[in-house]
Amino acid sequence: MKPTFETHLKTLWGAAAMPFAKTATQIHRWEGFQNAEASLNRLLALRLWGMVHGLNGVGKSQLVHTVAEALPEKVYRPIRLSHSTLGASDLLRTLCHALEIQPAFRRSDIVEQIGRHWLKLAPVFPVILLDEAQNLHSQALEELRLLSCAGLDARNLFGLVLIGDAHLLPRLQMGINHALLQRMGFQIELRPMDAEQSKDYVATRLQEVGIHSSPFEEAATELLIRATAGIPRCINLIAQTAIQNAVESSSRLVTSQHVQKAIEHLHWLTPRSP
Repeated sequence: MKPTFETHLKTLWGAAAMPFAKTATQIHRWEGFQNAEASLNRLLALRLWGMVHGLNGVGKSQLVHTVAEALPEKVYRPIRLSHSTLGASDLLRTLCHALEIQPAFRRSDIVEQIGRHWLKLAPVFPVILLDEAQNLHSQALEELRLLSCAGLDARNLFGLVLIGDAHLLPRLQMGINHALLQRMGFQIELRPMDAEQSKDYVATRLQEVGIHSSPFEEAATELLIRATAGIPRCINLIAQTAIQNAVESSSRLVTSQHVQKAIEHLHWLTPRSP
């Protein structure tokens, strides 16, 4: 019987599972992540609206999800929306479903339903977390702003965090979104890891599956880090492919040739040329 890939991982390196996989249980908090996490916690406590942006794959969604999961239930109600290509009316309906409200037929009635729900939640403060926000239609962005206008005082009825890539801020700076942008009280940019932080990330991801002595040659690690520019998702995918290449050649070492082959196979994941 032919050995499974998992058997090869165990035989070659004593790995309990595939490293760099989505099943990783530990959140890797490099300095930039920690700083962004602390800032977001502080700004949510002030009930400000804002945005979290950065390169694709840098960990923005994980950052916001991590913060949201730790929010005290008696104080906050996180509401995560991910269908950012919806139009204005569909966005309202999606928000209703997330709030476990059966949406009415007319837009005006939906707005009233949501407004009543905000009041019912008090003193719990709802926070809308909208992923891939750079894809939102301008009408949908405006709808979110108008939802906040139902209050009779200056306090926000709900929190709003827009999560998006490098196109988010330029998108909000367009004239048509000026009214919404003026309500934004913060912007947090999550930046990639530097070289040393990336090395620590690689070591951590290996250790959490039981690989305590890295199978990556030093030159292979350097190539992996240089090519992926400190972006965790890129490191994960290219490292996994390099490991597969090593397994296929029954090599106990992941060499620079294995990494180079992975880079060539997944060339769109390398923001910097090796």
